[in-house]
Amino acid sequence: MDAARGLIDQYGWERLTIHRPAAEIGVGATTLYHHVRDKGGLPFLLIYEH
Repeated sequence: MDAARGLIDQYGWERLTIHRPAAEIGVGATTLYHHVRDKGGLPFLLIYEH
């Protein structure tokens, strides 16, 4: 989630993809898909993260 936040700060919400935070933390996009349903799930998790 920290990687996604940093990428949003750098590129904005509209350019956030699954691949960017995955590459940032050194995993494949498929690995992130085990935790989020799709690109739209990332902002949801960021907003509602506890």
